[in-house]
Amino acid sequence: MLNLEISTEQAAQSQCCADGVAAFDAESYDDAITYFKEALKHGPSRDAYFGLGKVYSAQGDLVAAIKNLTSAMKQDPGAHDVLCFIGDLYYSLSQGTPAIESYAQSVALDPSVDIYKQKLVNVVGVLKFKKINPNLKGVLLECLETDSIDLCHFGGAWLSIMSFNSSVTPFYKLSKHNSYEAFKKGMDDLSSCDGLIDPFFLTGLGKFIVPDIKFEKWGQNLRRYLLEGMSQGLTLFSDPADIELITCALSKYNFSTDYISSISDEEALLIVDLKKKVEGTDDPLLCDLALLGCYEAVCLLSNASDIVKNLRGGDHVSQIPKSQIEDYFVQQEIKADIPALTKINDQVSAAVQEQYGEFPYPRWSVPTKDSFNEEIEGHLRVKSDVNILIAGCGTGKEAIQLAYTFPNAQIIAVDLCRTRLAYAIYKSREFDLENITFMQADIMELGAIEQRFDYIASAGVLHHMNDPKAGWAVLDGLLKPEGLMRIALYSSQARWAVNEARSVVDDKKIGYDADSIQNFRQNISEHMKYKAIKNLELFVDFYALAECRNLLFHVHEHQFDLPEIKDILNELKLEFLQFYLPTQTLNKYKKRNSDDPKAINLDNWAGFESKNIDSFVSMYTFWCKKKPI
Repeated sequence: MLNLEISTEQAAQSQCCADGVAAFDAESYDDAITYFKEALKHGPSRDAYFGLGKVYSAQGDLVAAIKNLTSAMKQDPGAHDVLCFIGDLYYSLSQGTPAIESYAQSVALDPSVDIYKQKLVNVVGVLKFKKINPNLKGVLLECLETDSIDLCHFGGAWLSIMSFNSSVTPFYKLSKHNSYEAFKKGMDDLSSCDGLIDPFFLTGLGKFIVPDIKFEKWGQNLRRYLLEGMSQGLTLFSDPADIELITCALSKYNFSTDYISSISDEEALLIVDLKKKVEGTDDPLLCDLALLGCYEAVCLLSNASDIVKNLRGGDHVSQIPKSQIEDYFVQQEIKADIPALTKINDQVSAAVQEQYGEFPYPRWSVPTKDSFNEEIEGHLRVKSDVNILIAGCGTGKEAIQLAYTFPNAQIIAVDLCRTRLAYAIYKSREFDLENITFMQADIMELGAIEQRFDYIASAGVLHHMNDPKAGWAVLDGLLKPEGLMRIALYSSQARWAVNEARSVVDDKKIGYDADSIQNFRQNISEHMKYKAIKNLELFVDFYALAECRNLLFHVHEHQFDLPEIKDILNELKLEFLQFYLPTQTLNKYKKRNSDDPKAINLDNWAGFESKNIDSFVSMYTFWCKKKPI
């Protein structure tokens, strides 16, 4: 009888929770609260408390939400999904420390859930550490070792953690030296490089760009030290095999920067000898190949294809031939078969195409798999015949992100450059996506096609056109009635330091080849003032060759301000919907503009930007839609 009563109570409680979830999904929040509270009359329940926490959160009562979520954790201390939701609440409140603790515990409880790791690195990635809990460091290492996590903005946090790592610190302290000679003396005094064989350090290298000049110089000096030591046959590590680990890791990093670091005359001579050694056999030592890969693209070696066939090693070395040689040849094959949707007649378009033609820019590893804004974009999920255009898809990250977000949509992604398209196609195959068609096209010529689209995305593209407004008008003509558009444009105010640099480049007629870019960066203090230099150093793009070329040396760039954008929107009869911005920036705006709770008044935003000029440093990214006729 007792068991039957317990079973009946549990069944009633489960039914109440199910009803509560249904009411919550229907946004009937008062009904949901009633159901979940009714469930608690049958006894404490993890699901009922969790449900109440979600409802109160949706209603904006975060105190009640956290109270109920805490009660849910008492019922089930292993509830990693509840912990993650608690982390979301703290993150929305800009309370970084408790958010990190919640996300880290979620990862520790269930390391198989990638979204927990992604949320953790997202919040940690904007911080700088002076000390770190060893347990958190262990969880972050697990995140670094997970290939499906997007770590592109994690470099600054990683450096702050790595720089006081007990094993790496004696080496990184040498970053204080400006000259290589002083660095070399410090390395020699350490007697061995063994401390560099640290998992957190080695795993991080090549996973992201580190936006720090001091780190760049340190890595440059370390690369030279290894080159000289290996050229002299010195034993740099107690275990000779460790030289493979460090050279492979450094090779990955320098590859990710497109070899932006300058090379001394002394190094150049040693590189010639090293290259002869590597090209002299189809089965070179891995450490030799990796070391050469710290200086130049090994995919261009005369015997690169044969090296891939013969190179042997463990998992830690397979990344050298895979990412730096094999991928290149596969993309070259793809490149030859990319269809052309339109001709490229415009002179500026042709110049932009040439600039991007050498190597794919930007390289990336993992796409975001969530919508940027569920409220704005979410309605497209329920449609079965959605057509999306990515106008200027680059290397495909945005197209692939949208393919994940809208798996039933048919996506056409176009770009001027076959090199970038080949990379995009390669990545779409890597993620097994079949709902994207990549084609070569010029936006200015797209008006001739008959197809119309529910959603058009064009990020960082229009401002490189000869006539951005005309290009935008072409896209507007391809949009269905009440169709959605996501646009990203450069802000003239946010790019004040970029503009100073571009003026110097133009006035002094500095070229945009690799040597010119390296020389400009190396001698930047001769060209620009300290304040502008420090601003440029905040751009991640400043630390990779192709990205720096795009940032400071682009063949054509137009910049906007908000009054100009407002005028174009009105002219094209497009309704502004919302900016895509960090929560902190949006909250700051709303606090100062209480008369604009939806944050859509572009006049107010113009005033806000004039006082906060870095607000749109990552571009004006926003949604707009075609007004009903």
